[in-house]
Amino acid sequence: MLSHTVLVAAAAKGAFVVAQCAVAAEAPTLVHFQYQGNGPTASVAGVLIKEDAATLQIFDLQLLRERSLKKSSIRLLTNPATEQQVAARIGIAPVAAWFVAQAVPFRGRSGQVASVDAPFAQINLGVGDGLANGQTVEVVRGASEVRDPATGAILGSERHTIGQAEVIDAQQKLSRIRPVGNSTINFRVGDSVHPVRQGLPVAVLPLVNDSGAATRGGLQLAEEITSYLSKNIVPIVERTMLDKAVKELKLGGGAQFSDEARIRIGKLLGAYALVVGTIQGSEAQANVNLRLVEVETGKVLYATTLTAKRIDMTPIGQPGSGRTTPLVGLKPFDVVRGPATWINGHEGTKIKMHPPSRSEGQGFARAKYHVNGKYRSLRFTAYLPPHKKPIKDPIEYTILGDERQLWYSGPVKLKPTTLTDEVDIQGVKVLEFRVRSQGDATGAHAGWDDVLLVE
Repeated sequence: MLSHTVLVAAAAKGAFVVAQCAVAAEAPTLVHFQYQGNGPTASVAGVLIKEDAATLQIFDLQLLRERSLKKSSIRLLTNPATEQQVAARIGIAPVAAWFVAQAVPFRGRSGQVASVDAPFAQINLGVGDGLANGQTVEVVRGASEVRDPATGAILGSERHTIGQAEVIDAQQKLSRIRPVGNSTINFRVGDSVHPVRQGLPVAVLPLVNDSGAATRGGLQLAEEITSYLSKNIVPIVERTMLDKAVKELKLGGGAQFSDEARIRIGKLLGAYALVVGTIQGSEAQANVNLRLVEVETGKVLYATTLTAKRIDMTPIGQPGSGRTTPLVGLKPFDVVRGPATWINGHEGTKIKMHPPSRSEGQGFARAKYHVNGKYRSLRFTAYLPPHKKPIKDPIEYTILGDERQLWYSGPVKLKPTTLTDEVDIQGVKVLEFRVRSQGDATGAHAGWDDVLLVE
């Protein structure tokens, strides 16, 4: 049975907090409808929280937040709706990711402040309890009874959160904490400490066809599910780590996605569970079979079959046309500029990208490009040319695809340097190129050259 609690991640004062709102005790009720608010009519789908004569309160599966909407602005309401009906409206990824998020257990148990050395405190939770350096904990003091105003009966208790703290020294049975950011907490011995809830890590494997081969459409859907899972505060295993695990286990072809190999991959990655699946049918219409499988036991925690239309069934590795498109022919967006004389800019086949010093602005230069999942791979050269002025501190080159790291250079300082490589970008919609300085960026006349998109 799934635990149907909606988890909402929201940024608050530089830290992530988790708000919970109870949904139905048994199976969740899905709804979809057309909503005419202040803007154009939009198709909305979500999990029903509560309903009265005037309003409908839902958890929006696309926006990933709770919404209370006037019924007078709602048209064509389907209540209840099936998973398939909702997926047909908003896509498979947000629906599947929400159900997976509800099926993944949350780690962390409560503890207490054991001693205080302001502004620090020691708590009686450690590595053995799942804590790690950098993790955020919630500090709570006391609780007040909540009584029914009519009968005086105790309905429950209300906790008083006094702040959030960061784990800075996690030992086996205790940890040292300090207030997050610039906040202050007047710690007291006996204060309760609750790790900010976070799901156990999940890896999403590319979906395979009947022959066990991963497909381009299956890879793209896996990436979309991964993106929604991360927004549902479920830690996900990065695609680069997954690819590395497959290579280390020397698995290839369809065999890499056998049940036995999935368990081996999951254990190597430290994943609690794997999202696996198959696609059966044609590109015009196919059945997508998804399962969430616990790595240690093989237990299926969630399973569904949804119909998809217009999905690429081409096996990964099958040659495409091989045609190449120079990236400099595309228009960059969301550009972060470096120094005035060597800003992000196209010059011939080059993309110049001199980063600012780490102390300046965001500490990196970047440019993004829409590629819309059309290409098989990316060929490129990262360069640091010979120049009269020596570079003071190392720089780092990074390529991201849909906000996930695809390639990283490591620290580079020697002039001249050229790093040529090719990475898989199947299913990637947005490419991002970054150059970051580790300190003083003087002399870091960096860039990218001969960047080609391969079909």
